[in-house]
Amino acid sequence: GQQLAFEQGRVSPSPNENYVARSRNNRITIVKNGGDLLRQWTEVGDGISNLFWDERGEELVVGSVVEFKMNLAVWNRSGESPGRVIAEGVWSGAPVVWNPLEPWIVCETQRDLVLLHSTTGKRIAERPAPTTIVELAYSSDGSMLAVATDEGNTEILLVDGSDLSELRSLRGHTSPVLSLSFSPDGERLASGGEDKMVRIWNPRSGKLLVNFGLSAKVKEVAWSRDGQKLAALTQEGVLKIWDATRGAVSR
Repeated sequence: GQQLAFEQGRVSPSPNENYVARSRNNRITIVKNGGDLLRQWTEVGDGISNLFWDERGEELVVGSVVEFKMNLAVWNRSGESPGRVIAEGVWSGAPVVWNPLEPWIVCETQRDLVLLHSTTGKRIAERPAPTTIVELAYSSDGSMLAVATDEGNTEILLVDGSDLSELRSLRGHTSPVLSLSFSPDGERLASGGEDKMVRIWNPRSGKLLVNFGLSAKVKEVAWSRDGQKLAALTQEGVLKIWDATRGAVSR
């Protein structure tokens, strides 16, 4: 799932595009694709900073402040409140990602990268995070997890998706990486960074396949469903499309 942040709250469309979750103040609203209200939860917590769907569009992981602690809770779109808390003391606004095939969630808690069971909250695996995590991305088969951090770190860490053991590091960016996206087949990993560069890697070998520059820091990269195009959005709002069939930026 993805989330968009606005001054008034956060918006997260479900992967199947059937629902949209919105947060504002301490309330979460879920609407159907046509705009009809499905469910509304109030008193969720203060300062909702995470709102991510699972791959089925059935559950939301929500990060909010409860009794002065930042908690992660899982809410079922068909269920009543409250959601089940699976982690306490997580970093406010830190990225959260669902494993696409297993009921697992990866997040950052007090400078650790943690793999949690989404039902029980049990810690399946953990490893120290080198610095504050800014982006996480799973491959479509759940076998690899890409990690980007800030505070001057320019490497992309690739870890095993089931136990978080290190696979390799990808080096090439000259400033911190802001966005990561695996192609639908998992054979390419795109990254965008503060160095105004977009890079496309073979995540299994670590080889750099393609790189091109834009006019400003690259805040988002995302593949098309067929993996033939890559969209890159800069912090200035400029959108460019890389066409895999032509091997060039089309606009």
